[in-house]
Amino acid sequence: MTTETATHTLGPWHADGFIVRDGGGVLIADACGDSRQPPEVSHSNADLIAAAPGLLAAAEAMYGSFSWLLDEASDAHGKCNLSDDTECREGSRPTDHEEIRDAYLLRRVIKTTIAQAREGEAS
Repeated sequence: MTTETATHTLGPWHADGFIVRDGGGVLIADACGDSRQPPEVSHSNADLIAAAPGLLAAAEAMYGSFSWLLDEASDAHGKCNLSDDTECREGSRPTDHEEIRDAYLLRRVIKTTIAQAREGEAS
């Protein structure tokens, strides 16, 4: 999904105390929280909420980069089945493939995180 088709309020978002607003001043969130919660916690929550559009964009960019790099790695190691995090087809798990398998796992985590964020947009 591109920013042109996003269903959430586009960033950047800015935190002012525990209030989060978009660039036009529209209220995004009030992170005041529970009265038993220290104000610093509410402010930190607001900062995290305000960072959400940038974090989502970074995750989407990382996913694209990982996809390209892993396609290149798969071409270089065509005899190995690296895409499903299994062992090399020759029966061994060479150490030079560990980084590639880790990258596949990280890409899967990023994809799941993006899907969860996008799912939240639909609700």
